[in-house]
Amino acid sequence: MTSDVCNTTRPCQNNGTCTNTIGTSSGYNCSCTEGWEGINCAEDKDECIEDTQDTQCYNNGTCVNTLGSYRCNCSLGWEGSKCETDVNECLGVPVKNGECYNTAGSFLCLCNAGWTGENCEDDIDECADAMNNVTNKSSLCYNNGSCINTLGSYTCNCTLGWEGLKCETDVNECMGIPVTNGECINTAGSFLCLCNAGWTGERCEIDIDECADAMNNATHKSSLCYNNASCINTLGSYTCNCTLGWEGRTCETDVNECLDTSVCNTSCINTPGSFWCLCEAGWTGKHCDQDIDECATGIHNPFPDNGTCINTNGSFWYNCTTGWEGVPYSYLMAFASRIEYWNNPENQQRQLETLNSTLKQLKNNLTIDKTDITSSRIKRISAPDPRQSAAITGYLGAGILSFVFGLLLCLDLTMCFRRSADQ
Repeated sequence: MTSDVCNTTRPCQNNGTCTNTIGTSSGYNCSCTEGWEGINCAEDKDECIEDTQDTQCYNNGTCVNTLGSYRCNCSLGWEGSKCETDVNECLGVPVKNGECYNTAGSFLCLCNAGWTGENCEDDIDECADAMNNVTNKSSLCYNNGSCINTLGSYTCNCTLGWEGLKCETDVNECMGIPVTNGECINTAGSFLCLCNAGWTGERCEIDIDECADAMNNATHKSSLCYNNASCINTLGSYTCNCTLGWEGRTCETDVNECLDTSVCNTSCINTPGSFWCLCEAGWTGKHCDQDIDECATGIHNPFPDNGTCINTNGSFWYNCTTGWEGVPYSYLMAFASRIEYWNNPENQQRQLETLNSTLKQLKNNLTIDKTDITSSRIKRISAPDPRQSAAITGYLGAGILSFVFGLLLCLDLTMCFRRSADQ
């Protein structure tokens, strides 16, 4: 009779399958489920020890035995019963300052410039990093700009004259600077104004007071204007207010007043800053426009008793008393008025001819031989008017005229003398 051990005793545990057998000592056989072993499947199978393909934990997972089974403790980045599945960390990692890339068992964040850290969460202090660089300590900002760290970046506070992210670009100040009195030249980090004459200042906006500068010159105090002229400052220059008799930008040129024929009634001699009129006999004053009253001044005094003196413009007459006659002195004064004309050596022959002709009218048969003109004869008489003495004696023509005057005086023509019938 066969014994049904499996149904009566149910020897197989842990869901093992019992099979009755004949001829065995136990009368049954247990087929154990996975994870169990032994006659009755009562013994836990340590799958981790067997380390078979079926029980292996992948990707460095750790096998942990359990009752009737095992589990794999997966390393970071892996999951699944055997740690066979890669975890996509990028699905749960917030990366604001970069981009997350999943890798086998891990992830990689490619951070934006200015950020670092596993998840790009740390701001990089670029300013400090540049200064702490062992190889090349330098600022990220050029041309003495100041580096200021910001979240994820930095800014450069540029010095005057520079611009750009790193202060690498020169500012062309001349583009925005109005320079009306010169020329603006851009330079590295700055600018230079080349001012026109008469202007100064950073932008040629200040007028130079040339008049004051000349007077305040420690080395040589002087006026820019010559000959006592007044210096007047103007915008970008100056003018000179010249005194009478001078002209030119700095009053350096003498005015030739003698070019104006109305200045003198007779010959004009230009002098520095003025002029001198050579007055004819009988005239005086700066312009020789004032008649000399010879009668009042006593020029006729050598012969006061034989006639009456009558003043005329530039001369005078003798009105002889009854019984007296003579040549009027005014004729001789007329000769004096021609001194300057006679002074021209080229006209001496003409002068002699003119004198001869005139004297012939005054005295019949009177002639002049120029060989008789000697220095001793010249010195016999001075000018009739002391004010003309210097002018008369200074010329050769004065010598000729003096000789004539002396001759006439010797002939007693300048006085009123008795008529022949009365003598």
